[in-house]
Amino acid sequence: MLFYSGGSDSHNILNAWIDADCKIDEIAAIWNYEASSDKQDHCNAEITNVVLPDIQLLLNRGIEFNFRLIDISR
Repeated sequence: MLFYSGGSDSHNILNAWIDADCKIDEIAAIWNYEASSDKQDHCNAEITNVVLPDIQLLLNRGIEFNFRLIDISR
């Protein structure tokens, strides 16, 4: 499982894993949307603008994995 924040460190790990043709079982991201209802606030913007589009790109490339978006406000 990779906790993917969309930052440079987790992005590099994700790309290295894919480039090595390793199976990714699960990618998870953490945000705070239910509490704020704002996808662009400081806790959610990187997930909205980086993680979710990256996940969609991976799925479009046919890479199979489970994706879990964990809301920490629950």
